[in-house]
Amino acid sequence: PRVNALPTKPRTTTPVPRGPVINNPPPITQAAKDNYLGQFYAQLQRHWSQPTAGFQSRRAVTIRFTVSSSGALQSYSLAPKSGDSELDGSILKALATLRSRGVRVPPPGGRGGTFHITVQPE
Repeated sequence: PRVNALPTKPRTTTPVPRGPVINNPPPITQAAKDNYLGQFYAQLQRHWSQPTAGFQSRRAVTIRFTVSSSGALQSYSLAPKSGDSELDGSILKALATLRSRGVRVPPPGGRGGTFHITVQPE
C-alpha cells in the first residue's frame, strides 16, 4: 500500500537564554567563619537577657541556626540543651527576637547555611 505523507517542515526551537556560568566559588576560610560567628553572637547578646542567677548548669549550650544568603535567621534550636530551663529559654527568646525584628548578619561569601555556636559557662 502506498501512504501519502505530507512534507514536514523541520522543527526549530528558540534557544533558551541562560545566565552566566558560575564556577564553584572558593571555600570560605575558617577565619571568615569565626568572624561571622562572632558577629552573630554579638547580635544575639544585644537581645539576650541572661538569667540573673547566671548559669545554673555547668553544661555548655550549642545553638544551631540556619540563615539565608542575606543573613535572615530562618530556624534555630539548642542541641544539646544546658539542662537549665531558664537559661535555655532566655537564649531561645533572644533568637526569636532576632528573627522577629528582622536582624540580619550576612554570612561569609553570601552563602546561607547552618551554623553552630557553643556558649560555655565561665
